[in-house]
Amino acid sequence: MRQRIRTGRFVPGQRLVEVDIIRQTGASRSKVREALKRLEGEGLVEIEEFRGASVRSSTLDEVRQIYRARMALEGMAMHDFTANADPAAIARLQDLQDQLDACVRERAPDRFGRLNNEWHRLIVEGSGNKVIA
Repeated sequence: MRQRIRTGRFVPGQRLVEVDIIRQTGASRSKVREALKRLEGEGLVEIEEFRGASVRSSTLDEVRQIYRARMALEGMAMHDFTANADPAAIARLQDLQDQLDACVRERAPDRFGRLNNEWHRLIVEGSGNKVIA
């Protein structure tokens, strides 16, 4: 469910009907409820008494704050990446950057999005900083 929210398959305001999720995933009712509670704790889902769960909407101010925090953390991760990454990770990062540049030239936004996620994930993983990860 987390991945579906993050990729936009579940959109802000959308109701998350337990029966539908059970049918889609094959998970038990207790597992679905546990997952919804966890997602509520992460701020991705709102659970209202007698109404159920829905994907939480973010305000513009919250989005700005998230991106500011992300910029700071990723800056630290890049610093640590440059100090700790092995040559294979550095080469992979350069390869990803070359592919991203090609996506811009070729106007391939879907591929760019996938590669961009991989680029950011590689920096965080290569930093060795588990807290930022």
